[in-house]
Amino acid sequence: MKRAAIALSLVVASCTPAYALTVTSGFVSRHEGSEVYNEANPGIGFRIDDGAWAGWVAGTYKNSMWKQSVYVGKQFTYRVAPHLSVGAAAGLVTGYRFAVV
Repeated sequence: MKRAAIALSLVVASCTPAYALTVTSGFVSRHEGSEVYNEANPGIGFRIDDGAWAGWVAGTYKNSMWKQSVYVGKQFTYRVAPHLSVGAAAGLVTGYRFAVV
C-alpha cells in the first residue's frame, strides 16, 4: 500500500498546476450479520477540483474483502449550507471478485 500511495501522490502532484487538491483518508464500514468482513478500511486518496461543484478522485484502500483496492472517479457536490454539502460520485474500483452493490 505504501508504494501505491507514493506513486499516486507523485502522479497527482504532477497533474495539478492550478487546481485545489484535497487529501482524503480511509473510512469505516459496517456489515450487519457477518463477522468475516474487514470493517476498518485504511487508505489514502486525492480529490482534484474541476470547477466549483465537481472534482476527480483517485486513491487506494484496504477493502471489506481484505484486498487492496484502487479507485478513480468523478465526484459532484452541491453546498446546501456553509459547512454542509451533498453529492454523488461515479467511478471504477478494483479488488473485488464479484460485483458489490
